Amino acid sequence: MGVVFFDIFPEIIELIKENNFNSTGVMVALVLGFLIFHILEKTILIHHSHEEEYADHKHPQVGIFSALALAGHSFMDGVGIGLGFQVNPTVGLLVAIAVIAHDFTDGMNTVTLMLNHKIAQEKQDGFYS
Repeated sequence: MGVVFFDIFPEIIELIKENNFNSTGVMVALVLGFLIFHILEKTILIHHSHEEEYADHKHPQVGIFSALALAGHSFMDGVGIGLGFQVNPTVGLLVAIAVIAHDFTDGMNTVTLMLNHKIAQEKQDGFYS
């Protein structure tokens, strides 16, 4: 968050001003995006602390929400690749390589979340039937 707010975002504002665009829309999008993310995070939060003090339990909805968030993230990756190719083929290729490189870790994160929250076990136990 610090890199975005203190390094990338000021550069974006500078580019907006150089090209005579209005920065109000960008600021509103930033604030709304942050608020939506914050509200979703607080809504999904199960326990505030001391997870080890609870009996053995599962939170399948955390894994499901995480997988849905990754699907949205992957959609935005595709949008980024498409926009990159609209700029020029070199930028599109570089964005595609960057997306492919980080998609491996996205996949590992999803598998880890699903296994950690016992999604596969819940399906076997009939939780979703």
